[in-house]
Formats: sequence, C-alpha cells, structure tokens
Amino acid sequence: MNNSIVVLDTNVWLDWLVCQDESMHPIEKAQKLRQISIVIDSPCQKEFEKVLTYPRLGLGQQQIQEYIKKIKHYSCLVDNPDYGTLKFLPKCSDRDDQKFLDLTINIGATWLLTRDKALLKLKNPLKNLGVTVSTPSQWGPHPSLFVPN
Repeated sequence: MNNSIVVLDTNVWLDWLVCQDESMHPIEKAQKLRQISIVIDSPCQKEFEKVLTYPRLGLGQQQIQEYIKKIKHYSCLVDNPDYGTLKFLPKCSDRDDQKFLDLTINIGATWLLTRDKALLKLKNPLKNLGVTVSTPSQWGPHPSLFVPN
C-alpha cells in the first residue's frame, strides 16, 4: 500500500486529539500502520496551539502542552518556504484556511481532511491538482480511500 501524505486542518486535529471523535479512528489507525504520513507546517501548528487556548475549550496549561506533544507525535513538521506564493492555487474564501491549501500543494499531499465548508468547496479544483479534499468520516469508512485514485 502506498504511503499517502495527508494534511489535517485545525478542527480535524481538535476532533481527533481533544474531542476523541470516533470518525478519526481510521485515520489514527492508518497513521499507526504507517499507511499515511500526516504533515504540518509552522503556521498550521501555531494555529492549533492558539485554538487550544480558547476559553470555550476549558483546557489548562498542562492539557494544552499534552495536546501539543500529541500533534508533534502524530505529524511530521515540514518546512514550507513557498507559503502563499503559488499563483495557480485556488483561493479559499476564508483567508485563514489558505495556509492548509498552500501546505497541501507545496509538499505534494494527496489528501486534505477538513470539515470546513470553504475548503470543501474547493474539491473540484484541487482534484485537478491531484488532491482529494474530504471530511474524516467520508475518508474513514472506505478502505479504498487509503490510496488515492
């Protein structure tokens, strides 16, 4: 089986690590079996760290540090020097989400997993670039999705 490169947006990371959403189990399993490599860059990781401090999550400093350790454990931090410079890349209507598109294309990821409507709207243009955009639940129940078309 090919090792697919996967990018997760911040809400997907939160669902997995903080909420322990069951739709993330297939992704966690694929990562543990080394069927996928989950990548993150500094801007995406910083957003995750910032969101962990939001009062509505009610996390203490020790919990925040544990989640930061987990994201580092499950992902590979990559350098993304071309951030924001790809002219052919579709523009996301939510500028805060553009970093996930930039990372996905710059490192050659085959999957972008998100629940964000602005990113999901870009399914077709990104498919033309060799990237499948889906929600974790759309990805997980279908073993054929472990290897992109």
